[in-house]
Amino acid sequence: PAYIISSNGTRHYLSAEPIDERVIEEMLGVGKQLFFPTLSTKLKKELEKGSWILDVGAYNGSWGGEILTQYPKAQCIYMEPSPERSVNVEKMIQINKLANRTQLFPSGIAAKNGDAWLVKSNDGSWGDWLEYDKPANSEDMLKVSTMTLEKALNNIKPIIIKCNAEGGEFELVKQILQVGLNPHLMILMIHPEMGNVEELESSLLKAGYFIDVVKNHPRRPVWHVTIKSPRVLS
Repeated sequence: PAYIISSNGTRHYLSAEPIDERVIEEMLGVGKQLFFPTLSTKLKKELEKGSWILDVGAYNGSWGGEILTQYPKAQCIYMEPSPERSVNVEKMIQINKLANRTQLFPSGIAAKNGDAWLVKSNDGSWGDWLEYDKPANSEDMLKVSTMTLEKALNNIKPIIIKCNAEGGEFELVKQILQVGLNPHLMILMIHPEMGNVEELESSLLKAGYFIDVVKNHPRRPVWHVTIKSPRVLS
């Protein structure tokens, strides 16, 4: 286990799991533009004033940490169902002194507040996913908590949302539209095997969003989703 420091001064916690290095290399290296697209002047100003961001499937919390370091008044809500990863997020929060600007929920997003099963992936922990109904064989699966978007936000309206939650994007977008939330930017890592991508795309377009497919990969496309008619920000 170790901490590394990125170019903007954020301290990132890496556990003993080798995948952590691959995650940070992708996020801050070759895939940086996927996770951190160029922001509009308006979005930058809102972050400078202290607006909120939301990270669903936070892993070790690096994405939010980078933004909070760059914008010292910005605030972040983290959702991460893995107890181990949630501890790692907390370590990142503490080492960067971000506790007063963050909320951490050790939960996965779901249609109701309750429990689900975290299924381990053969690809490592970054591929673990949630099953909302108890699987027939749950011997190697971990029971974790779930939470609705409405409960996690508690009337907070994030202007940027990142979701890399192994299928959680389908439930997330559904609830965003249900509660009438209008984030200016959504960074969605799509997992086609977990839901209907065509329906997801259609629902966003009908709601007035524009989808920029920044990574057109059959297994792991990445969308940058922006609202065409953004709400007036305070």
